[in-house]
Amino acid sequence: MDYFKPPKTTLAAGKEKFLAAFDVEFGGARSPVFRPRFFSTLAFKVLIAVIAVFGLTSGMAIYANAQNVPVDSPLYPLKRVAESVQLAFAATQARPALQEKFAARRLGEIDDLSHRNPGSNALPKLKDDLHHEMENSMNGAEQSNLSAGEFFGFCDRLRSIMGTSSVAMQDELIAHPKLLQHFDKRCVVED
Repeated sequence: MDYFKPPKTTLAAGKEKFLAAFDVEFGGARSPVFRPRFFSTLAFKVLIAVIAVFGLTSGMAIYANAQNVPVDSPLYPLKRVAESVQLAFAATQARPALQEKFAARRLGEIDDLSHRNPGSNALPKLKDDLHHEMENSMNGAEQSNLSAGEFFGFCDRLRSIMGTSSVAMQDELIAHPKLLQHFDKRCVVED
């Protein structure tokens, strides 16, 4: 097969003849080979840094949410951001169940923190968050046009969340009469 391969000197001479003819025809205006300079600029380096920080932060938020980190963890704010993003992108029909899940998480966090650190400054905020999660969950369930059976199944799950919480949390739920009144009005079937 080497028989058909031209010698290197012939190839070099042919290249020189071609380039000389090109220069005569077009006036020697050969365009330089395209070399993107963007990859060596400061803007590219900043873009890579931003993508890396965003990827790292997103990864930590997903981890924090999946592991259900405790309130006093440095990753807890990322967990809450991940929950907010999850709620924002959830379908309307899925939101009440998601809010119910978050309410159960708040109850667990309150229970855990009240056992480990009863005087924590985070407890009042968590209790307010629980109140809002349950209220939003009830509102979402009513607005999502669930059938009567689905709605009462949803109420049973909320009742179970409230019933399995600690005594301290039971006292907190009693301290939020508005929430319990809404719950009783919406979920309790009168005989």
